[in-house]
Amino acid sequence: MNRLVSSSLKIDEVLTNIAAAVARFFDAPYVSVWVLDPASRRLSRWLVHGDPAVAGKLERELPLGEGAIGWVALHRQPIFWADAAKDPRVADGARLVRRGLRYVTAYPIAMGESVLGAFAVHRAAPSPVTPETASLLGSLAAQAAIALENARLYSETARRLEETGALLEVVEILNSTLDTKRLLKRVAIKIAEVCRVDRCSLVLWEGGQVAPLVSQYADGRKAPAQWVAFQAVASRPFLEIPANARARETRRPVVVNDARESDLVPREWLETFGLKSYLVVPMIRQDQVIGVMTLDHCERPVPFEPSQVDLAMTIAGQLALSLENTRLYTEVQERLREATTLMNVGQILSRPGPAAERMRQVAREVALACGADMVGAYFLDERSHRTRCSWRRRPRAASRSARCSSSGGGRDASFSPPRPASSRASPRRWAS
Repeated sequence: MNRLVSSSLKIDEVLTNIAAAVARFFDAPYVSVWVLDPASRRLSRWLVHGDPAVAGKLERELPLGEGAIGWVALHRQPIFWADAAKDPRVADGARLVRRGLRYVTAYPIAMGESVLGAFAVHRAAPSPVTPETASLLGSLAAQAAIALENARLYSETARRLEETGALLEVVEILNSTLDTKRLLKRVAIKIAEVCRVDRCSLVLWEGGQVAPLVSQYADGRKAPAQWVAFQAVASRPFLEIPANARARETRRPVVVNDARESDLVPREWLETFGLKSYLVVPMIRQDQVIGVMTLDHCERPVPFEPSQVDLAMTIAGQLALSLENTRLYTEVQERLREATTLMNVGQILSRPGPAAERMRQVAREVALACGADMVGAYFLDERSHRTRCSWRRRPRAASRSARCSSSGGGRDASFSPPRPASSRASPRRWAS
């Protein structure tokens, strides 16, 4: 038994080895191993050693305290060769009798104060119970507990290593660029991949309204109709969506394992976006909820594991920091562009030279700063009180610079402002 349980750290292999060893020791045709989930206080049949057809007819889950398995796990005491036809503690008694498995021995698997599970041994006839048999069963259960604990620790370590690697991949993308559009698309796909969901969506809360940022499937496919519908949610107040309101109030993830049984999102979203199960994670910056990250399962309802929720919370924290850095970067770039334009315009206007040439240079700077297709300079004619287009520039490569006035007609451009109230008023020159 020591050799079998120490031969692997993978929980499936360990439990298979335990069941096979117990079956050989008792010459039992059917052995089942059960693992306790402390959160739900339910025992799940992890595997069986015996006829799979028999397992298919028996219970797969039992609440703590129910059935022989639940009873021994709750009371931490063994049951030796209970008669399934008479003992009320045995679940599926009639089915076991029909299958020739009338007598049951159940033994808890515990370590210290923690119950990890139990195993059950089924035979057609009871086996003698001696002090040596009871002692040996206790030793087997202790070995099984050590194996289960080692397998649990191994699984937990492997999971944390996987999560750390996934988080590093996300952080690498967040630090790779400050280009918001490229950043959000890449990071949404990666988040969906590492969190093992179908889709990742990000929205910000700005002025009480939802501002959609991105929504990406893990496989990168596009859904234009859903994106249009996703953008339309910006017209709805942020706190009008119950899931968002709960995430903001509690600052904790909101988990919905079956969207059909929840009223935390509008019912029409289930059909429009194909929601089956979803996780809403608040993005928090400086103790304020600035938005939410939503992770969806779209094919079928899939319960979210605690490890998924923890990983999503960590990623949301990194994402909030990155979005803040991106916002600051954008503001700095905008201020730099404004300062550069003002400096260049000031230098142009301070240089001597023909006004038309200086206005051409000013127009170039204004066009570059504003991203304009065309920039024109207009002056007020002192005699006619009409505006005259002195110069117009098209910065695009496909257009050439040209003066407003045509070479033949010489007609002035555009509108006539009101005449000055007094004929002695100084004419004004202005540029647009």
